Amino acid sequence: SKRFNLFLSQYVWFEKLKQDIEYIIKGVLTQNKDCQYRLYRLLAPKLMGVCRRYLKNKEEAEDCLQDAFIKIFKNLDSFRNEGDL
Repeated sequence: SKRFNLFLSQYVWFEKLKQDIEYIIKGVLTQNKDCQYRLYRLLAPKLMGVCRRYLKNKEEAEDCLQDAFIKIFKNLDSFRNEGDL
């Protein structure tokens, strides 16, 4: 059925995303610059949206985003990969 095929395609996409994120995190932990860039590209748009909601000034929001990524990269080794995406 169409519903099952849609569900299956979404499930496959979600599982692939989880595998990609696991690969990216492992790469970031080994200082892989490509993985660091991929993690940034994956998270930056959402994080910038949060920063812009709290900080109306664009420059302050960009500084906040930079600070957030410094903390993410510094503390990623304590990431437990629990919970939902």
